[in-house]
Amino acid sequence: MGMMLVWVAALGVVHGAVDEAVPVAVDARLRVRLFADEASIVTPIGLAVDGRGRVFAVESHTHMPPRDYDGPPHDRVKRLEDRDGDGRADDVAIFAEGFRDAMNLAFGPDGTLYLCHRTGVVALPDRDGDGRADEAQEILRLETPQTYPHSCLLSIAFGPDGRLYVGRGNLGGEPWTLIAADGSRLAGYGEGGAIVRLGPDGSDLEPFATGFWNPFGLAFDGQGRLFAVDNDPDARGPNRLVHVVEGGDYGFRALFGPDGLHPFQAWDGELPGTLPLAGPTGEAPSGLIDAARACLPADYRDCLLSTSWGEHTIERLRLSPRGASVAAVPEVVIRGGRDFRPVAIDTAPDGTIYVSDWVLHDYPNHGRGRIWRIDVPPGQAAEPPRPPDAVPPISPSRRTATISPDAAPAERYAAWLKQLTDPDPFVRTAAVAAAAQPAYRERLSSDLDHDDPRVRLGILVALRHAGTPPDDDRFRRWLDDPDPDVRRMALAWIAERGRGELAADLRRVLTREVTPDLLRAYLAASQALEPATLAAVARREPGFRIRRAIDPRRLAELLEEPALHGASRALVIRLADALPDRSRVRVREAIVTALDDDDLACRVEAVRTLGRWADSAAGEALWQIACDRGEPATLRADAVNALAGLGEDRTDLSALLDDPEPEVRREAARALRAAVHKPAVRAALQRAAEQPRDQDDELSAQARFALDPAADRPRDDQAWQTELGSGGSVSAGRRVFLDRAIGCVDCHTAEGRGGSIGPDLSTIGRTFGRDRLLESILHPSAEIAQAYRPTRVATTDGRVYVGLQFHFRSDDHVTLLVQDGASLSEIALRLDELEEYGPSPTSLMPEDLAARLSVPDLRHLLAYLVSLR
Repeated sequence: MGMMLVWVAALGVVHGAVDEAVPVAVDARLRVRLFADEASIVTPIGLAVDGRGRVFAVESHTHMPPRDYDGPPHDRVKRLEDRDGDGRADDVAIFAEGFRDAMNLAFGPDGTLYLCHRTGVVALPDRDGDGRADEAQEILRLETPQTYPHSCLLSIAFGPDGRLYVGRGNLGGEPWTLIAADGSRLAGYGEGGAIVRLGPDGSDLEPFATGFWNPFGLAFDGQGRLFAVDNDPDARGPNRLVHVVEGGDYGFRALFGPDGLHPFQAWDGELPGTLPLAGPTGEAPSGLIDAARACLPADYRDCLLSTSWGEHTIERLRLSPRGASVAAVPEVVIRGGRDFRPVAIDTAPDGTIYVSDWVLHDYPNHGRGRIWRIDVPPGQAAEPPRPPDAVPPISPSRRTATISPDAAPAERYAAWLKQLTDPDPFVRTAAVAAAAQPAYRERLSSDLDHDDPRVRLGILVALRHAGTPPDDDRFRRWLDDPDPDVRRMALAWIAERGRGELAADLRRVLTREVTPDLLRAYLAASQALEPATLAAVARREPGFRIRRAIDPRRLAELLEEPALHGASRALVIRLADALPDRSRVRVREAIVTALDDDDLACRVEAVRTLGRWADSAAGEALWQIACDRGEPATLRADAVNALAGLGEDRTDLSALLDDPEPEVRREAARALRAAVHKPAVRAALQRAAEQPRDQDDELSAQARFALDPAADRPRDDQAWQTELGSGGSVSAGRRVFLDRAIGCVDCHTAEGRGGSIGPDLSTIGRTFGRDRLLESILHPSAEIAQAYRPTRVATTDGRVYVGLQFHFRSDDHVTLLVQDGASLSEIALRLDELEEYGPSPTSLMPEDLAARLSVPDLRHLLAYLVSLR
């Protein structure tokens, strides 16, 4: 997807009119005023304010500039001052220039400005005080084949310990090496984004925390705690605020793909050894500061301020204690129009807040830009800003470790062992980091078979944290462990390390209790140990990722596994949904047999899978379930939905319009839309539409929609929001999603079913509420995620294609991924046969999608989507 953005940028972008409206202070105690516009600065990113109140901002000119871009060839740092005190910048000068993909700025303890760019960090001293940097001293260098700027070095902040903290984005499976000025270095391959720290002179580089996607903003609060705002992966929200502690693992690993949904990835502490988020943030969070550094009302004291590039807002994140960490609740305090794109945020010594504004939604440089200032109006009560030296001069390292440093080694080890069983993940992380020290390695080995499974799990995590894998026999003992989480994390570690010699031993985890999470881990580890995958990882193949895939042979084996039952067996049946036509024969018989399984969950998944496959041979069995009034209503309604997907003439479903179960007769009315042209079906729907609404109002509504889709519709967006603000059935909404006549499932995945040409919706409820989801359905092209922005191609012989760019070679061809009915197909075109090539202004999501849905359909669909968490 990244290459798609680069190539689209190279062809130029056409812009519409810019919304010049001033952002509005939702909190009436604040005010927002323009400090500088594009006459002074364009496409600003990073921003920092010095001790004299001067604003320094990155002016970007290399962020995917269009082919005809007439700006400077390099990025600049501009210095902006308000000398006459009118609130507007009147003295603007270039402080430093010559950079590429410059990102963020921060002032060091001695007043030196530091700049973070894609492949390094430089110090920009102004020793003679002439307002221009004397030189660019390299402090840190990143070496990697990755060139996408949002995947490399992103953020910087100085801690109360005087050290420099640097945020790196996930490198998308590329190998990397960080080299500090003193020669100290770190290297890796396949990890997620990370935060490292080093001295301001480039000494003593060391890791601090890992498991991020793209931590674009870092900030320390008044208690010396480090926080980061982290953009979410392709399919796993929400964007998040995290409390960053030394040794913390926040769950994302690039090796396992970009969607964030791999069984060996976590986002909110779902995997043992990973830490949860403090709270959600707005879309594309970019800047972060401690609100106490600003002159604001007293209730801002225990808050952070974060910019949301994607939602045109600035939020305050209210912090409250939660165990050894904090919880954060977002609240919008500044809101702008569609052309308010806030990025960096910082404060002046007098407490005024400054915010850089990229302005347009387009990634390529575009010649627009603004800087805003936020303060309180005269007469408004406010607290003075916290001075920089008020932060406790201590390191944020292992702040949760409460064990006395004077304790004897044995006493410390015993205390850490106890902390491995603590319910607080931050306490456990501190214990893991301490117990992983080399001095305790032998002690850890003696407790590998501890009676408490929490201790066994903690020791496994500690050894993994230390990067010291045991021998094969120890792994096998973990695979046999009675505790499912111990087995699960053993699988994760085996997969990460590429221990192919253990491939035949993985099935050991299935001989005891099997949970759905353990089953997913087993399938993922089996895939990771395939010979081709092991070879790619061994040679550190650039850009390689172990994506989620389903092996039909392994699914067939699992369906015959006697130890697998209940929810785990149901999960296997659901996973079979993704198999291509040619692979289904291996498991079809077992899934048809599951229609008579004793476990209801297995039967439900079998019905849905056969419906998704449009398996006409199973039609009679599905019909029997649909008509059997002794079956659960939800199972029967799912069978009706599956029958509708077979594409056959199912006029017999009209008999179910009089069924005693409301769920069944309503689903029958939906299924009969395709046959409304038949006189008998139309007459049956007419009778259902004319029945008294107090008998079954939704059945009447579904029948009326089938007869006249344009009737009884809300008039405008506000009417839609009012009508659909609450209510709905999750199970009915799932059937709307799976309805192939509507098409959601053909492009999107949810709960393991669906297509991949659109964003995965499996956790969409964490990120979007009903109002945002409804807006995206009513107006799918209003805001298109950059990773899913389609490309429109017109060839010299008149063919036109719209799809996602899948592959690009600048000297050869382009490949588009396009929807072809219910499946995806690749279209390869030579570059010399293209007449037009560029971003499509419209989403691949149909503009008339809402017109295909009745009002109850939409209500149920929204209820289902917000439940996906």
